[in-house]
Amino acid sequence: MTSKEIKRIVKLQINRPKFTDNILADNFPCGQLGMICSIWFIRHNVSPNFVTMLMIIFGAVGSILFAIPDLWCKIAGYLCWVMWYTMDNSDGQVARFSKRFSKYGTHMDLIAHLIDHPLMNLAIWLTLIQISNADIFLISLCSITVISCEMILRNFTTFQYYMGKEGDTKLSDAPSSPNILKYILVQFTLFPNIITLFSWIFIIGYAMDSAIVIYIFYGWTIYFLLCTARQVLKTLMHFYHS
Repeated sequence: MTSKEIKRIVKLQINRPKFTDNILADNFPCGQLGMICSIWFIRHNVSPNFVTMLMIIFGAVGSILFAIPDLWCKIAGYLCWVMWYTMDNSDGQVARFSKRFSKYGTHMDLIAHLIDHPLMNLAIWLTLIQISNADIFLISLCSITVISCEMILRNFTTFQYYMGKEGDTKLSDAPSSPNILKYILVQFTLFPNIITLFSWIFIIGYAMDSAIVIYIFYGWTIYFLLCTARQVLKTLMHFYHS
């Protein structure tokens, strides 16, 4: 089977959702790169579980490099993080094409996130405290807050998914018609975007030794808190009225 035929079949399986149906990192750059990697893996009969293992390795190695107080190490770490989410896209595409599904593979993908996410958060925290005149206590407090909010929002997303499967779609945050502004605002709270698209902010802040990126991080923390509070309130009100 040629690469063009594989690409056509993989695209059909994805069902080509609209731009606003994907998270931003799926649209660029990891979506396109993931397709290229998937075609290579399929042609060389690579198992989806092996792709997931590559995902774990890229995430862990990228975090180690990103935490090192050296600009080139941080750039290399960022590139590993791009490959981390690329592999996260690719393992599902390879599994669907080859029809090699298993509970072990599903659990392995979950474990991959449980391993890589804390390491990535730790690497970002270390990068921020490497900036001159950084308030370590305040940065640490904000880091813990962002990590906690991200975990809460992720759990709410899972909760909404299962509620939707049971027929309750009122908790969904998706607009009835595409709303680009709402789409963009949501993107700032999604972990893959934080890692593959926005971590450049931390690299630039480190390279320039600028406190501006720290204040951006403080503002981002407040935004996370507001989004989390809104989601908690929305969920509680839903069940109260039910």
